[in-house]
Amino acid sequence: MRESAPINVVVWGRGDPAICVHGSLSWGTFAFREQRPLARMRALLLPDRRGYGASPPTPRADFDVDAADVAALLDGPTDLALTARSVRAARATMTERPPWEAELDLGALVQARRPTLVVSGRWDNLAAGEDALGHRAFTAVCEALTRALGAEHAVIDRWAHGCQCSGKPFNDALRTFWDSARPPRPPPRRGALLSSMPRLLPRP
Repeated sequence: MRESAPINVVVWGRGDPAICVHGSLSWGTFAFREQRPLARMRALLLPDRRGYGASPPTPRADFDVDAADVAALLDGPTDLALTARSVRAARATMTERPPWEAELDLGALVQARRPTLVVSGRWDNLAAGEDALGHRAFTAVCEALTRALGAEHAVIDRWAHGCQCSGKPFNDALRTFWDSARPPRPPPRRGALLSSMPRLLPRP
């Protein structure tokens, strides 16, 4: 099974090719950004699967289509850069219970009266297909939580689902929230002040 429009492929470096195939909620150059130094040794081919990154949108991601797209990049002997951790994560993802089966007791969270911060990306750095799907779904969840819990909502520009990977912007939002949510320290009682003062005893 093969779709006609070509997928987007970014190439880093020169030499023997290694194809780096990303997983869900990601795209080529983002998923393998830490592997760029390896481009000094090989040509890293980073395809965006259909519906992700800058590749054409698709009504449904399909592993058979992805396999055909990757196979088209195999002109000769080529490494597929999937680490052991990536394979393990992919297998775990396939066994996950669907999130729509979860029943959240938002009422209990409201009654707890705990300050809450919802952090999300703006989804402004993705191709139209991924933005249309991911932005609607994840933004709807964040907005529903913000309304139901009376929470603060921080949005990180140029980031999507993995906004915590932005580093400083995410950490700054969290620090600001922690500072604002910290309850004021009550003034010490007068008796406590007196008890903490050293006693001056008359000399014999």
